[in-house]
Amino acid sequence: MIDRRETPNFDALRLRLSQLRAARGWTYERLAEYSGVSRATLIAMETGSSRNRRPGKPASRGSLESWWRIAHAFDLSAAELLSALDEL
Repeated sequence: MIDRRETPNFDALRLRLSQLRAARGWTYERLAEYSGVSRATLIAMETGSSRNRRPGKPASRGSLESWWRIAHAFDLSAAELLSALDEL
């Protein structure tokens, strides 16, 4: 059995993104403007979905650069935002 701490918790990271957006009252459009990450990419990252997703294909996780841009849009360090990956 895989120890849960050995796999990143992308569900927690997506939830963190959703909470940050909601706390500021930001739409996807506003976050796209502040971060430089496209609206479609933000939606896929937050929901874990993709228009081109095929059965058996993993949920969208986003690039490290996208997460870095999002963190800075929220005035957080990448480490602060990505720490959600370690949540159990």
